[in-house]
Order: sequence, then C-alpha cells, then structure tokens
Amino acid sequence: MLDTESAAAHMRVVVDQEPYDLNARMAYGHALEMAGDPAGAVESFEVALDIQPGRRDVRRRMAMAMV
Repeated sequence: MLDTESAAAHMRVVVDQEPYDLNARMAYGHALEMAGDPAGAVESFEVALDIQPGRRDVRRRMAMAMV
C-alpha cells in the first residue's frame, strides 16, 4: 500500500539535506502531487528548474501538477 504523505515527508528530509539534487527534488514533487498537494509539487518543480533551467521534462511535470 502506498503512503504518499509519508513518502513526501521522507523526501522533504532528503531535499533539505541535498537541496541541489535534481532527482530528489523531482521525486519530492511527485510525492507531493500524489499526496494531494499540487501547489507544493509546483513549488518543488520550480526549484528543480532553478537547479537546471530549460528542462522540458521538469516543465511538463510542473504543468501536470498545475492541472
């Protein structure tokens, strides 16, 4: 059984410790989205774009969270 809220909480710890880890930031955004926090997911994807601007995959995930 998936516990998306717990996953988001664990990923928050990871991104706090490794703020420039793009993969962790993307996983955190996905966990937030799945946990019902699309605004938080968008914020995480925006930070990911700050880390690596121009990433179309990140923009796509952010757009999906906005919907």
